[in-house]
Amino acid sequence: MDHKYDAFDQSSRIFMMMKDGKISQIRNKHDIILLFGNYKKQINNYINSNKLKVSKKNPESFIPLAEFCDKLE
Repeated sequence: MDHKYDAFDQSSRIFMMMKDGKISQIRNKHDIILLFGNYKKQINNYINSNKLKVSKKNPESFIPLAEFCDKLE
């Protein structure tokens, strides 16, 4: 018996669907800022005032920022 174990790499991918139906992969908060370029100042203010820590390691951390951006459009 070899007692070998299979190795698995888990990865998370985050996608955002825009109101026009376009889907974009989001890796970090800068990707969101690029999508909503006209609102860069408002997005940065929201992140800073709410002390958001947006991280790919914690995909749920994108939810408040996505909800805020949804209200901008």
